[in-house]
Amino acid sequence: VGLAEGAQRVVVGQIRAPITPATVSYLKSLVRTASQEPKAQLLLVELDTPGGLVSSAREMVQTMDRSEVPIAFFVDPAGAAATSAGAILMLASDFAAMAPGTNIGAAHPVGPQGEDVKGVMGEKIT
Repeated sequence: VGLAEGAQRVVVGQIRAPITPATVSYLKSLVRTASQEPKAQLLLVELDTPGGLVSSAREMVQTMDRSEVPIAFFVDPAGAAATSAGAILMLASDFAAMAPGTNIGAAHPVGPQGEDVKGVMGEKIT
């Protein structure tokens, strides 16, 4: 279907996984696609992540900062989350929105029963 003259486009992607080097590559490809689309006015990324590697989040933030097209992150659907590294991405985006019933925030390592991990092991995990 052709676009009406003067119509604008939104490039849409989804991140529904932990933040890893593969997620970095995916975001870079979305940014590249949006920058090559002449009528793209926004890159919208639907997000649901428990977080992940801070090194990957940092690289994604740098990619977002260099993007010529504004980037919006949308935590969706209900029950989805943007925790830990996902919260960093939300804060770094040009626009951030959340569907009802979603959450955002910090995450901290816990043991298999939800308990704090203490001592040297806790320090290593953190």
